Amino acid sequence: TIKAVKGVSPVTQHFALAVGQKGSAGVMVRGIEPTAAKSALNLGDWMLSGALGVLGQPNAEGLEHVIVGKQLALNLGVKVGDSVTVLVSREQAADDLFAGSDETPGEFTVVVGGVFEAGFGEFDAKVLYLRLDVAQRVFGMGSAINALEIRVEDPLSTDKVVTKIEERLSNRKSSFQILDWRQMNRNIFSSLAYQKLAIVVVMLVMVFLAACNAACLLM
Repeated sequence: TIKAVKGVSPVTQHFALAVGQKGSAGVMVRGIEPTAAKSALNLGDWMLSGALGVLGQPNAEGLEHVIVGKQLALNLGVKVGDSVTVLVSREQAADDLFAGSDETPGEFTVVVGGVFEAGFGEFDAKVLYLRLDVAQRVFGMGSAINALEIRVEDPLSTDKVVTKIEERLSNRKSSFQILDWRQMNRNIFSSLAYQKLAIVVVMLVMVFLAACNAACLLM
């Protein structure tokens, strides 16, 4: 065990197309274990409606529940209790999803069991949560996972935790990749860096023009 680690949650991640009553959107379908996810995610605190506990509990019609982001729910035009059709490519899905030709995408229907808001637009507009065992079955993964989500005590010290994990798994380094929150959101940090640079350039131009104006008046 690594003392700085507060929680670990097994995760599966797959890309798909979600179709709702008013639109469609590309989504990342994430399979999570609700109990384990509470230690690694704040998903329970993010819930706006519905409940995290409905994951893995089919409704009266036998449809599995999902948890979706607020912006995704708006884009699809759905709320708690509404159905969503998820289209999956043959390369990703279990064979029993396909009854047609090779070109026909597999599909399955789920019911919105809750809506969350993380406060990060990209996340709220793209993520759809399924229970881990349901996601494994739908995507034909058996008992495998393709990611572990780790929560640490100090988010600013993730580099130290990454180093410790790499040391523990040094003999398997070629079979895994570790990304911290900075690397996963590097586009945002790059955008902020460019904005900061633009502000500095504008301020320097303003100061230069003011200095020229003052020099002209003195001359």
